Amino acid sequence: MLFLHSWLSEYINLSDYNPTQISDLLSLSSGECEEVNTITEYFDNKVVVGRIENLRKHPEADKLNVFDVNIGALGSVQIVSSAPNSRDGLLVPVAIDGAKLPYLTIVPRKMRGLESQGMCCGMSELALETNFSSGLWELNDLVTEVILGQSICAVLPQFFPKDTTYEIKYLQDKLSACANHLGLAMEIAICLQKPELLRGLAKSIYYQEDFYSDLISKIQPATQQIQLTDKTGYVDIYNIFELELPTSYDLPHIYQQRLFLTGKNLIGGLADLSNYFLYDFGQPTISFPTKKSLTMIGRLTN
Repeated sequence: MLFLHSWLSEYINLSDYNPTQISDLLSLSSGECEEVNTITEYFDNKVVVGRIENLRKHPEADKLNVFDVNIGALGSVQIVSSAPNSRDGLLVPVAIDGAKLPYLTIVPRKMRGLESQGMCCGMSELALETNFSSGLWELNDLVTEVILGQSICAVLPQFFPKDTTYEIKYLQDKLSACANHLGLAMEIAICLQKPELLRGLAKSIYYQEDFYSDLISKIQPATQQIQLTDKTGYVDIYNIFELELPTSYDLPHIYQQRLFLTGKNLIGGLADLSNYFLYDFGQPTISFPTKKSLTMIGRLTN
């Protein structure tokens, strides 16, 4: 499983330890840290800066534009797009064939009969804003001397900060405790014998502070339960809660980015929220929309 350094840092202060020290500590005292990677390039150099040229209307669709995107030494690609702010001379991030984005992998495809050889991106497609945008990310005012075809992460590193991932393998008996960022942060503190490094929720749990009372008082009692029994006779009980949501839900973009950088699939909506719960603090839930509300299934814990 991949763990993200910045995500761990939400639960433990690691400022005095470099990634190699953390890796060695875990390998000696906890699980097997198989690999440490420094991330400076989020999209494998396949989201690059391009310039829109030769914009024209799609002959078969009034709402679509067709244009060429100059990506320097990489050549030029034809893009079909409905973005309302498309125009000649605009610098934009363009995801080329094979680019893996948070919600999709780019491949050439036909749109109303014309091939689109990539996708020009808004900020939301790159997990830089939460709500999906209808327009392209305009780069002209953000960059000065740009080599067309250069990685967007290299051109604008302030939007794609360097981070580190740890690939850690745990035996089955430690998965429930350590296969999430909260649990691993607490494991690191125990291995270092420095619980004072813990932050926020991790600190409260370690020192057994009462932080649940106010939250529990606001939760409506479950009206339904599901009981599951396996062949050994082990019984698991799940509560079913319904929550009223006024609008559709999008996982905040910083959390989208965390899931993306740790290799998790994003599919949108409540499924992303459930996955984030699991990898953040190890609580499995299942969420799905009903006609008027959100149904959440969570394990009953004592």
